[in-house]
Amino acid sequence: MHKTLFIIISLLAIPRLTCGQDRGQLLIGQWQIDFEETLNLVAPARRAQYDSLNAAAKEEMQANMAGQRFQFRADQSFSASMANSQTYAGTWALAEEHTRLVLTYKQGVQFNQTIETLEPEVLVLQVVEDENSPALFHYLYLTRP
Repeated sequence: MHKTLFIIISLLAIPRLTCGQDRGQLLIGQWQIDFEETLNLVAPARRAQYDSLNAAAKEEMQANMAGQRFQFRADQSFSASMANSQTYAGTWALAEEHTRLVLTYKQGVQFNQTIETLEPEVLVLQVVEDENSPALFHYLYLTRP
């Protein structure tokens, strides 16, 4: 009886482990922010705020975001390059049953983001969880370059 129960529990745990390993494998590689798709994820009230910006401010925001690239490596290190050629590095980990991406920058700053979508060519992260936050972008839509 105990042996049968152990086998059933073990078999139930295998898909969860495989799923988590697959998610980590899917993350590995290069990603870049898709500004238009990210903009489509902005809540209507915040979208009105964006739409009220002048053309120069919109262009600058688009150039800054669209130029961001992230490289996730199998050794759980990552690097991030910004549009202004500034680069950052650190480590990444999946947490909470592989539903959260934790980025720890070498400067000691840590970001804990919810993975909304992780597919071979699309990564959507919820980067701001506080609905009352004044941040314009609560989600980032990333694709493979």
